[in-house]
Amino acid sequence: MLGPADASRVGALLQPRTDWIRRHRSERGFHERTDWRYEEEWRLIVPLAPCRKTTTAGSPLYLFSIEPPLIESVTFGVRTPDPLKQEVLAALGSPQLQHVTQWHIVEGNTPMELRRVQLP
Repeated sequence: MLGPADASRVGALLQPRTDWIRRHRSERGFHERTDWRYEEEWRLIVPLAPCRKTTTAGSPLYLFSIEPPLIESVTFGVRTPDPLKQEVLAALGSPQLQHVTQWHIVEGNTPMELRRVQLP
């Protein structure tokens, strides 16, 4: 896991890509299709070297540390397993994550009809 002292090292790794990212950020790799634009999500493309590697369900998973103030919200999908949801909710109970808005997705009348509902 990266700590505050690693911030300048990570910044140095990402800096050479900044101009390239600015030139290409409208391309498909940085965001979802235009019909999903309302979600206002962006993909962060970073080198794997500063990431912590773990395995989940037999597949590699690379975790990149971010500062808690950068997390605005967490959305649980329809099929989020309860143990995972409880683990995340417990983590969100920490003082540095009190600002994070919590949502979950619920199905409507059809599987294609989804609604995002804020958790209390």
